[in-house]
Amino acid sequence: GLVAYELACALIQRGYSVPRIILFDTLAPGYPPHPSLPKKVWLHTKAFWNKPNKWAYLKERYRNWRKRKAILAGIGKDYVEGLQGVDVLSDEIYRKVWAGLERARMNYMPTQRLANKIVMVRSETPMDWGILKLDDPANGWNRWTTKPVDVLSVPVGHMEIFEDKNLNLLLRQVREVIIEATEELAPAPTSNLKEQLAKKIQNG
Repeated sequence: GLVAYELACALIQRGYSVPRIILFDTLAPGYPPHPSLPKKVWLHTKAFWNKPNKWAYLKERYRNWRKRKAILAGIGKDYVEGLQGVDVLSDEIYRKVWAGLERARMNYMPTQRLANKIVMVRSETPMDWGILKLDDPANGWNRWTTKPVDVLSVPVGHMEIFEDKNLNLLLRQVREVIIEATEELAPAPTSNLKEQLAKKIQNG
């Protein structure tokens, strides 16, 4: 999603038209906002006391803290879990690539706010970010566009959004967005073309 937004910025700077930016369950730069240190301490303390296994919670928080520091320092590959069932990349290369992408995500901040419509395809089940609440349906992207963000929901969790059983829904949603954007850019289609587009959407 961040790559798509930055690519849109580059295309617009070169004079190209970008009628839609489609993002898949991507958190915007700066979202969720991090609380102040006193509030963070209070939230962690509250979460700690509410956990049945307090020692496991402390170990998890400490590991996550070390993981973030290591990734930002460029040495985070040892904290990346291996990818099972994929033979295209070696485990070592996969860990390095993932850690590099995560470091780029942490450091990325756009240099401009676009006047282009963003479409957020998001999972209905929010991601678990510990003490930080993900209560914005647009995942924070209203900050980076002057137009309202269109939100399309998929009734699954974040890690299941691209499973085979959900692909038809995703394809239908994306196709409708593309058709809508194309109609805005192109002259009004003939009735015959409208019928063809409607049939394509209906047939999936």
